[in-house]
Amino acid sequence: MVRASRGFVDRVLLPEFTELEGALQVYLHEVTLRVIREEVYDDASDAQEVPDALARVAQVSAPPSLPANR
Repeated sequence: MVRASRGFVDRVLLPEFTELEGALQVYLHEVTLRVIREEVYDDASDAQEVPDALARVAQVSAPPSLPANR
């Protein structure tokens, strides 16, 4: 739990968190694809590609709203 003013959370903390969360999601996606490609499917030439899967994941994993500062 963090005790901070609503303005600090809105202007500093949440934007930083959102940016870092997005970068982490991209990194984990790239690592996941690499591990699958290199370790699970050495030959992925016949693998089916799902181009909009990442967009659906991004929509579902939006950060939760923060409670009002008391």
